[in-house]
Amino acid sequence: MTEKFLGSIEAGGTKFVCGIGNDQLDIIERVSFPTTTPEETMALVIVFLRNTP
Repeated sequence: MTEKFLGSIEAGGTKFVCGIGNDQLDIIERVSFPTTTPEETMALVIVFLRNTP
């Protein structure tokens, strides 16, 4: 059986929090960074989600 992963994003005016969890709802990885321009902020989100299990 293949393990399933879930991605999450909490988007706010001052910071973004992104996380990856498994199907047991355990948090595997979490990152937080300041909200800047949409292009810069979303680039960080994409890099995080692509490079985490």
